Amino acid sequence: MFYVSFEGFLSGLFNMLISALGFLWTAIVFLWDMLGYAWKYLWTALDFIWDIITYIYPLLPWWGWLIGFIILIVFFASAESRKEKRREKEEEERIRREEEERIKREEDERIKREEEERIKREKEEERRRQHRQELLEENNYDEELVDKIIQEEDERSEYRKALYNKYNRSYAELDYLLDKYDYFTEIAEDIIACRYWIGQTAEELKDSCGRPSDIDKKVLKTKKKEIWKYDEIGKGRYRLKITLENDIVVGYEN
Repeated sequence: MFYVSFEGFLSGLFNMLISALGFLWTAIVFLWDMLGYAWKYLWTALDFIWDIITYIYPLLPWWGWLIGFIILIVFFASAESRKEKRREKEEEERIRREEEERIKREEDERIKREEEERIKREKEEERRRQHRQELLEENNYDEELVDKIIQEEDERSEYRKALYNKYNRSYAELDYLLDKYDYFTEIAEDIIACRYWIGQTAEELKDSCGRPSDIDKKVLKTKKKEIWKYDEIGKGRYRLKITLENDIVVGYEN
């Protein structure tokens, strides 16, 4: 039973293959016939054009052919010029669209920035209102005293912001140094600006210039002498050397 079914399967597969080959052969023959017809009609058209040319050629003098040739050149040149103008117009249109898109993006970004700034202002105003209310509660609703406190806070905030923009210090460093050396003092700004001077203490020097790269220490009977070295530029060579005696700056060498 199985053997007969398998033979039937092979027979059906063979017949299908024969049918497919027959269809393929029919398609090839059809395409060949179409190519033959196309070549025939193309040759007929070329022969017709040649007959027209051989008929017209004797009718025109040499200058007629020259004029015709010139007309053809002008026609193709004008067609190329139109194509070039069309390309230029398309390029101008593309540039115009890109400019419009750029303007739209800038406008969207401006609107977004304005919205963010508005939200930020509203949050800041709400924060200030709450802060004022808290100060009023802490100071028995003495508005004159609260206004003075808020004015001092604003002045300190502006001073802190100005120092941040002027010197290479983070807000964390500024808060630490200003809390330690107080606002609006010359010594605080000198230390924030990383300055050093004769008479400066070791602690002030560390806050100003940071920890040294190396320290030469010499302890004598009556005093302690140290040389703080900064910015190593080579083996055993430093850009800045500051001498301290008993933790006070007494000299420096650049």
